[in-house]
This record gives sequence, structure tokens and C-alpha cells, in this order.
Amino acid sequence: MTNTRIFRTFTDLYEVVVEEHGEDYIDENHFQIKLDELVDDEMIVLGSLNESDGNVIDVYEINTGIKPSDCVKELDPVKRLILLEMVQNSSTFFLYQPTQLGKSDIMSNELVDWSKDKTNKVVAFMMFANDKPLSDQSVSGIKKVFMKQNIKVEVFLLSSDTKMNKDSFIKSIVDHIHGYATDDDEDPEYGMPVICGLDNPKQREKILNLISYIVKKVSSKKSSPLRYGIIWDEADKTYPGARDVKYTIDAKYRIDDNDDDKVSFKKFVLENTVGLYRLGFASSTEGDLIMDENYEECANAYVYPVVITEEIKANYRALNHPESVSHIVPYKDKQHKHNLNTYAMEILEEYKEHFQTPIILPSGESYYRKVIVNSKPQTKDMNELAIWCNKKNYYALVINGAGGGRASIKLYKDGKIVHTYKLKYNNVAKSLNDRIYYIYKAQKLYDKPLVIIGSRKVDRGLSFHYCPREDDEVIIDGDDGEVITRNRDGIIFTDMILGSVENKDTAVQKGGRLAGVIGGSPQYPGKIHYWVDERTEAIVRRALDTVMKTNEISKDNTSLTFGQVFKRAQIACPIIRVNHNTEESHFRVYPSEDIMREAYKEIFKKEYPKSYKVNSTGFLECSLSKKVAVHELCEVIKYVPTAIKSGGGGGDGKTVQRKVFPCYKNTLDSSTLHFVIAIDPKKISPEQLAKVDSIYANIKVPHKGDF
Repeated sequence: MTNTRIFRTFTDLYEVVVEEHGEDYIDENHFQIKLDELVDDEMIVLGSLNESDGNVIDVYEINTGIKPSDCVKELDPVKRLILLEMVQNSSTFFLYQPTQLGKSDIMSNELVDWSKDKTNKVVAFMMFANDKPLSDQSVSGIKKVFMKQNIKVEVFLLSSDTKMNKDSFIKSIVDHIHGYATDDDEDPEYGMPVICGLDNPKQREKILNLISYIVKKVSSKKSSPLRYGIIWDEADKTYPGARDVKYTIDAKYRIDDNDDDKVSFKKFVLENTVGLYRLGFASSTEGDLIMDENYEECANAYVYPVVITEEIKANYRALNHPESVSHIVPYKDKQHKHNLNTYAMEILEEYKEHFQTPIILPSGESYYRKVIVNSKPQTKDMNELAIWCNKKNYYALVINGAGGGRASIKLYKDGKIVHTYKLKYNNVAKSLNDRIYYIYKAQKLYDKPLVIIGSRKVDRGLSFHYCPREDDEVIIDGDDGEVITRNRDGIIFTDMILGSVENKDTAVQKGGRLAGVIGGSPQYPGKIHYWVDERTEAIVRRALDTVMKTNEISKDNTSLTFGQVFKRAQIACPIIRVNHNTEESHFRVYPSEDIMREAYKEIFKKEYPKSYKVNSTGFLECSLSKKVAVHELCEVIKYVPTAIKSGGGGGDGKTVQRKVFPCYKNTLDSSTLHFVIAIDPKKISPEQLAKVDSIYANIKVPHKGDF
């Protein structure tokens, strides 16, 4: 990151405080006192700047040598906010990218840059979520990137199945670090150490011991080239739980004999940073890292600049892409009280024509749908759902297991488990998408739709699509012999039944399993489909829009911190109201009873027979299902397809009263009365509707947004 001087006027800084705390937090006079005190303490400098119109204005900038760690120590919250607004945190970055857009490759290339530093000998630490298949997938990517650039690297997996005890294993890494630090040959014997750990107490402790060893070396010998860099993958999940927990440091790695034998990561990222080279956070979701004031190091990081190639831009698909179709299916309302499995079953049954009809790809290939199902977490429930899917003409895969060697994919055919495939084959960890593709090809699962069922594994980081970008022939070995693939043949999942996910970050991460750089695959069908409830869809869509807007704003405002850019992006990406998912041909909305009656007569060629009386509170009521109540306009529009299916309420299509629903845009305001007419498109043609619309103006209620 290029350092540029950051100048701020009184107004700039005061607005930051007002935006953060509100107008009543501090007045301008007291704010000026805070600024003057910071100038007196030599934390900031007061100067002047000539503007283009000739005016001279007072400006403030951070004093030379002031670092983010100095700012964080400031106890006064207003002064701390002022300092963090102006200080540059060039050693700390936040890689904030949409799911499945190559985050692992970006992190790997960042590590490559560290290895090329001729001044420092950087020891890299990668902290992954506590999920071994996920970390194995990332570690494999790191090795490939280094190999591609012909750079020597030594990857240490703290989660490996080594038979060495903890002390011996740590010593072997320390010995390598020592050799690496003193190896100045053009063709080095020691590659840069990349130490990969899972976010659990045992591995955190190992990493802290190794970092403490490095800090001890740097502290005792100022000329030591050793440095450490840490990247927290899935940072919103891994970092908060690890940052402040103290772990025991072995006496021989302790910085000072008198030092406390327990330290936390906070010590080495904020308090004692003498050996810190780079600190990175990477995630598709920010969690509490930005809005929680306890994590200034995250909010004050800079947004990692990522150059996305035109090819990747053109081929990336996610829920907010124009080629993504969101099917809003209620999860819990007056007619539905689902769990994740009954939700999936209802959708697969209700829309079986969609799922059972093969797609004809541009190549002419007939391609059956591939469906990711976010299911209940219990193994028993997954198994039952897989068997049910078999009975409904689907092949089924169930992916579960806590991690390590226990993670597996079970293949179901004809209502029973045919084979269980471990994610590790011949003692070598395989990526999830490799294994899925292998099973698909080896078992010839081409002639009917395929569902893959999972819960914890339908989550962060794991890739489901197998989508080669090169035409190379690839031989994949496995339980059923070799599978040979060529011509970029792959497997693209077409649908995801996501359902309702309460937590925002979990919803985004789970929804991201259908995302990916898939548009260029021969198996890409032209659209992807999400089956989801209204609230979850809106959450995921806004989160994706916010991530993309954050990166867009950052490119034009490189001096802004992640926290500053993120807040601007949130303002630019408001939550868009989802009104309904009913086709316009199924209903019309009128602003008064008189217009409704005239339109009704034109549509149905008869008078509307029902009269209305207000209730005791001055509102009109109607019934949806069985309950008579005051109803909201969009709630009624959502109910229209059900009313049409039930024949207008009577089951035989003759009960005309149920074709009209009085309702309110605001159920607390009787002046917002509207009338919805339910229209069966099988009985009323588009031409008939067009004629009615030309005579009687109706209220347009879009699927999304204000109206």
C-alpha cells in the first residue's frame, strides 16, 4: 500500500464523531479542545493548506512516527477516533471478497510476495477455521501457487497426523525457522515457512509459542531479519474467539524471563509489534469486526486491493447476479411451519417439473439439475431426506462429519447407502469439489437429478462446483479406479434450497456455496436458482452488494480505512424491501371500492355482490386461509396464488367473494385502504387484462422496492 499524507479539516473530523456517536455527543467547542490537546501532546500536527481558489485553510495530520498501536492506547474515545481517522495502517489489511471469488489464490499470492522480500525473512502463519477439509483445500492451493512460480516453500500443518509429540514438532519448526533466517544462498536450502493452523486452543498455543520465539529473536538482536506475518482466514469467525485468550508460552520461547508465561494474540498484533511484518484478515463477511469498537485493528485496516480479471468478472455468478433467479418460498407464516428438511421436500415436490426436466446445454448435452440442500444437522435427518429423494427419482449425496478423517460423502441409490467416500483418499486430503466430481463420473450419476445434502459442510469456504478453466486432461484416482476428464468437463450445481437462515453471516456463507466462477463452464446452464425465504434472500443480496460496493469505493479512496469504506458501502446499499413474488398477471390492486367494483364488472362480466362494513376500529377485514382480520397489502398479494388454486376459497371456483381482498398498505392507517382482485390467468387472458388496464388505473406493486 502506498503511503499518502492524510489531511483533515475541523469539519471533516467533527462529522466523523457525529456520524459515529450522534449530534449530542460533543459540541464543537469541546471538540476543538480535544484537537488542541492532541496537538499539544504531539500526536497530531496543525498546518495549513492552499486551496485552488486561493483560500488558506487549517488542516490536521497525524504526526510522523505515530502508529495504529499508539492510537489504540489512547483512552479518550473522541481522541482515539480522531487519531484512527488519520493514521495509516499500511501493515494491516482486510481482504473482503464475495464468496467463491478466488480468496484463497489471493492470500497465496500475498504469501508469495512476502517470500520475495530481500530485506526481511518472513515466517507466515495462516489461521483457518476449525475445519480440516476446508484448511486442506486452502493448503493445497498455497502449494500450487508457490509451485507455479517456482518458489521454495515449506508448509507445516499443525493439524497433521505426525507421530512426533508437541515439543518435538514445535522444535522441528523452530529449527527450520533458524535455518531459514541464516540461509542467504541464491538457491536456498530452506523455503519460507508457512505454518498453517486450525482455530482451536491447542493449535493457537503452538502458533503463539512460535511467534514468541520470533519476537524473542528480533528483540535480542535488532539486526535480525526475522519477521512474522499472520493471515486470519474466515476472520469474522476465527479472530474474535482467539484474540484475547491467553495461552502458556514455554520458558525457552518466552520473550523475557520475568514475563508472564501466558500471552494472547492481542499482545503480538497490538501491544508488542516489533517483529510484525503484516497482519491480514480475510473473509466474505465482516461479522462484528467492524461495528464492534473492540477491534480497531480490523476497522482501521485498509481494504486489500484486488484486481479481478475481465474473464473472472464475466464468469462469476452469485445470488445478486442477473442470471440468478430467486424463488421466494415462505418458510414460516400462517400456512407454513417448516424445518429445513420439510421445506426442501415441499419444494422438490411442488416444483418437480422444474427439478426433473433436464436442461439442454449450449453444447446440446442433456444435463439434469444438481441441487445443494441446506438441511437439518442431525445425521439421521440427512439420511431420511436422502432416502426420500431416492424415492422421488433423485440420486443423493450426504456430506457430513466433524472434520479430519471423519468427513465423508455418502452415496444413496434405491433408498440405501451404496458407498461412503472419505474426503481423504490414500492418506491424501482431497478437495470437496474434486471428490464430488469423481463420484459423479465414477458412479455415472447422469441420468436423473442429483441432490447433495449437508448442514455444517454447506458452509464456509468449501467449493461444490468442479469447473476446470484449462482444456488439460486430468486423471483423478479414487475408490472406483481412475476417472479421466478433458475439455473442461465438470459439474455445475444449478439450484440451492437454502431455506431460512437466522444469522446474517451464516446465511451469506451458506448461500455462497452455489456461487462461483462458473459462467464459462460447458456445463453452465445459463441460470442458477435459489429457493429461499424472503428475509434470507434480502440479507444475502444486500451483503453481496455491500462487499462489491466496499471494494469499488476503496479503489477511488485508498486513504480510507476498511471501517470508513464499509460504512459508506452500507449507506449505498440499503435493504431493499421484498414485497411479494406473485406474477402481475395474477392480481390487480385498486385504490378505492368504487374503482374496484367497476374493474371487477369489466373483468368478470358481473357485479361484485359483497358489501363491506368497517369493524369497531374503523378498518375493513378479510380472511386469508381461515382467519378474518385486518391484512397488509403485500401479505394479501403473496396469498393470491393460494386463493386462485383453491378456486376462490370454496374449492370449486364458485365462491366469488374470495376473489376480492380489502387490505391496507399500513395496517395502522385506515386511509391506506386498497382492494386486491385475484385473477386466474387460465380464465382471464392478457388481452382482457390490457383492456381493463386501459380503462381503470391500478396500483403497481413491484416485487421489490418502494411503491
